[in-house]
Amino acid sequence: MKALLKPNWNQGFELAEVPLPVPDEGEVRVKVRGAAICGSDLHIYESAPGYEWLSLPVIPGHETMGVVELLGPGVDTRWLGRRIIVNPYIPCGKCRMCRSGQENLCDGGKTVLDKIPSQSLQIGFRRPGGMAERLIVPVSNLLPIDDSISDEAASMMESFAVCVHAVERVRLPEHGVALVIGPGPIGLGTVAALSVSGLDEVLVAGLEVDAKRLEIASRLGATRTVDTRRESLLKVVQEITQGQGVDVVFDCSGHPDGLSEAITAVRRGGVVVLVGIYGRPAPLPANAVVRGEVSVVGTYGTTPRAFQRAIDLVAGGEVDLSPMITHVVSLSDAEAGFCAALSKQGCKVVLQP
Repeated sequence: MKALLKPNWNQGFELAEVPLPVPDEGEVRVKVRGAAICGSDLHIYESAPGYEWLSLPVIPGHETMGVVELLGPGVDTRWLGRRIIVNPYIPCGKCRMCRSGQENLCDGGKTVLDKIPSQSLQIGFRRPGGMAERLIVPVSNLLPIDDSISDEAASMMESFAVCVHAVERVRLPEHGVALVIGPGPIGLGTVAALSVSGLDEVLVAGLEVDAKRLEIASRLGATRTVDTRRESLLKVVQEITQGQGVDVVFDCSGHPDGLSEAITAVRRGGVVVLVGIYGRPAPLPANAVVRGEVSVVGTYGTTPRAFQRAIDLVAGGEVDLSPMITHVVSLSDAEAGFCAALSKQGCKVVLQP
């Protein structure tokens, strides 16, 4: 079968022929119908620092949907033919994190102080992912969906679940104001999740190169977008909040400047949620955090609860993810898809075998 492969730490992927996998006990084989490109896939494509923990060679792709076509021993026959989304986390189920519903942080009780990506993050990182024609998945990692969700939207559901989890990490004030810094796919997904939260205002800040993505943000529910190269973000925040600052900031930029902007824009007693992965160390304005009693919250990956919430929001028609899906390309044209995402000409790019 055809698959994208990261054989070593050189830049890029290879389109390769690999053996057709066979499911073991408790596993299924999925015929992939869509795999979306995530920011982490872009980092892996570029061999960026911070991803040395990958198990190479590996087939990338952790945002995946498809149809169950073959069952391993012991799997209920009712799964055969089902449309599903793949949960990429394979937790140990026994550690403190798993027992508290935080499977996204599971390390099986090991290397907790290292704060590296948890060992539970497996599919597409430490074992073969969905950028291939077929994929082997434990049956416990299947999330069934009905026909109300398109293949393209289902392909990016894991990404949206990350955003839902980020929003659920804080208690949003009724009729409050939120700011999202960085209108990449995660930032835009966060806007979509915030659009159904009862806030009065959702602001989105980006750069001039983000013009198309800022337009998408408005379609997803942003009430105001700010090109920070053309107007002052702080001035807009002061105008909308009567000088008080926003209630919560979601920094999805992954840029060190985003953290400083977030601390400046949030109100006293407000919350800054760090969503993006920083490409280099980000200085924290500690005195402003202390004197303003600002809470800084980290969020990583997603949980089964947030995953199901994301599915329900899309299936119920409360959230429409289609404005984010700008490119659908074949697996054979994956290089073009990655180039579109890296250049920001695309937002969410979906590969279809």
